[in-house]
Amino acid sequence: MKSFTKSNYTKKSISFSGRGYRSPSGPSGFGLLGTEYDGTNDYITDPEFDVDSKLFSGSMWLFAPGSNPSASTIMFNGAAKLKFVTLGTGNEWHADFRDSTNTRVCRWLGTSSEVLTGDWHHFGWSIDAGSSIYQAVWDGTDLSSQYTDEADLTINLKSGVSFAATSSGSNPSNIRLSQVWMKSGINVDIVTNLNDFYGGGNPPDGGVDGSGFGHGIPEFWMQSGNGTNDGSSADFTVVGAPLEVAGPGA
Repeated sequence: MKSFTKSNYTKKSISFSGRGYRSPSGPSGFGLLGTEYDGTNDYITDPEFDVDSKLFSGSMWLFAPGSNPSASTIMFNGAAKLKFVTLGTGNEWHADFRDSTNTRVCRWLGTSSEVLTGDWHHFGWSIDAGSSIYQAVWDGTDLSSQYTDEADLTINLKSGVSFAATSSGSNPSNIRLSQVWMKSGINVDIVTNLNDFYGGGNPPDGGVDGSGFGHGIPEFWMQSGNGTNDGSSADFTVVGAPLEVAGPGA
């Protein structure tokens, strides 16, 4: 596994030599790469990620090597949180989107049975708060009906976003991430267009800038591959030494 430093990151895409694929068992074994965070002091931040819209869509692959402590963070912003929490012997996940006053726009509460340690999982969402549309999918299953606390408010992520811990490094998670795609101002209808991102469990490649899913270039694209971003000058801030690992489909 390769250790990362800031020099391994190119703007908003993790940069490797080659195409960003590994083949553990020949051509039929091609799969995407991922990054692993140790749950102690590994995390990344993008201080310039900027969302201020009632329309917000996203997709990511995540992997829990083992149980995480309560409130462990997958994605963090003062207004939007995606996290693992531990109940009993299993993980569950929460997704919580809020406005600039920290008032909840909507949230989903997963169950411990939905997060299997040692497996890659896909989570996608699409929100149109002005039209009361709140959609989410987990491993291909439509969880839209599980949302709560919905409100016709503007989702606000104006202060940047961090992954695998809060922006100050608290509540770290031992997780792996791959193909993180987020875009504001659009409702991609994640239920109807699920396989553009999920591929029926065989993840497609979003390309060097995230446009490969067919829904334009996102404001945030994190791929473990040799790529560039959407043109923003912002770099990731890398803390600790996340590792290169085999991603979903590998």
